Amino acid sequence: MAGLDWWRGFRGRHKDTLTIRKPQALSIQRAIHLNKPIVDKYFQLMLKYAILGNPERIYNADETGLSLVPGVKNVVGCQGSRYCSQITSGERGQLQTVLMAVNAAGHYVPPMVIFKGKRPNARLERGMPPTIVKYSETGYINRDLFHEWMVNLVMHQQNVSGKTLLILDGHWPHTRCGKALAYAAENNVEIVSLPPHTSHYLQPLDKIKSILNRSKTTTWRLLECTYEIVPEWVFQGWIFPSCSASRT
Repeated sequence: MAGLDWWRGFRGRHKDTLTIRKPQALSIQRAIHLNKPIVDKYFQLMLKYAILGNPERIYNADETGLSLVPGVKNVVGCQGSRYCSQITSGERGQLQTVLMAVNAAGHYVPPMVIFKGKRPNARLERGMPPTIVKYSETGYINRDLFHEWMVNLVMHQQNVSGKTLLILDGHWPHTRCGKALAYAAENNVEIVSLPPHTSHYLQPLDKIKSILNRSKTTTWRLLECTYEIVPEWVFQGWIFPSCSASRT
């Protein structure tokens, strides 16, 4: 059996090509479904629409979650201390959902922000950039909200003639809202659903999320300095400028 000395020698001989890396967690379902036949079939379906040479007619939409309470990080403490705390604006934060869409040319439609609640709150909407603000009991998107977002997409899309291709994941409000699907068909919006368990590789907006996550970190630093509940409009004012800039 190869031991530690063998590994050190092997690594030394291949130090120009090998390195120690921390792997990302990948579920067994994603590992199984991300294979060449499934990916080839997906791109063959894309070629059928014959609009790949028109980037302004290809949109991708995806959701992300935003929290008002920052995550805690490592701090310096005394050895033997039993308790170590960090003051935040709350122990648990409510999650807001943001549904955004960007086309391959960099044009984005006004995003939809979904807050948890039943009644509109003017404080949540104050200082927001061009955005559709909605409310749901869970803070997540549902069929009715997805239909309203589809109307928003048709109104603000860059392409004014011909068909528009919209790429979505298989989340149930996207694929089981008959009213939204019918409205899309009436307005020349063709919807293509990503193959199951492949969005981590095939979802274009997953790349933009890295920019949004950096903005979340900046916002969390601001919240860490307030030691109180910060109005949501402050949080949104920090997040959306970077979201708008990411389209380029």
